[in-house]
Amino acid sequence: MLIVRNEQIETFSAHLFESFTRDTLFRLRKKFPVSTKRMTDKTLTAQIEDGIIRAENYKIHEKEDIKIFIEYMIYLGKDFDSNPDLKWASKILRIRNISGSEKISRLQDENPLIQEFE
Repeated sequence: MLIVRNEQIETFSAHLFESFTRDTLFRLRKKFPVSTKRMTDKTLTAQIEDGIIRAENYKIHEKEDIKIFIEYMIYLGKDFDSNPDLKWASKILRIRNISGSEKISRLQDENPLIQEFE
C-alpha cells in the first residue's frame, strides 16, 4: 500500500507552483517583451503570484486560463479587472453563473490579446 505523507504533498505542490510560475514568466517575457523588459524576474514573479490569487477570486482554476488572465494583467494593466476604463472586463469576470474558462473565452472575444514585437 502506498502512503503519501502531508510533507510529500506539500513538496509536490510547491514544485508544481514553482514550475507554473517559471513557465508563466518565460511565456510573458516571450509574448510581451516590451512590457516585461524593465521588470525584474522578482517583480514579474510577484505579479504572477498576484494574478493567481486574483484569478481564483473569479473562479478561474484551469492553468491555461490563469496564464491568460495574467497575460491580460500585462496587456491591459495589472488592475484591468477593476479599472473603471475597462468596465467590460470587470463585467465579464463578475458573472456568477459561468465557468472560469467561459469568462476567459468571453474576455478574448471582447478584446483579443495581441502579441508584442520588439
